[in-house]
Amino acid sequence: MLEDIINLKNLAIGRISEAMTISELQEINVSFLGRNGSLTLLVKQIRALPKEQKKRLLKIIDNLVTM
Repeated sequence: MLEDIINLKNLAIGRISEAMTISELQEINVSFLGRNGSLTLLVKQIRALPKEQKKRLLKIIDNLVTM
């Protein structure tokens, strides 16, 4: 799952940096954060993890986001 998170982060950064219009940014937003977006679905998977695994994974995610 950690690899999925890192790949998703890299994909999002790449797509955002290549976007040329507000419309493209809005599409990226929906594809990652929409109801069935990539990040939304990943968060749902994290919620299903046992408490200790979830806590450890969220700490790693926090470190990835602040990089």
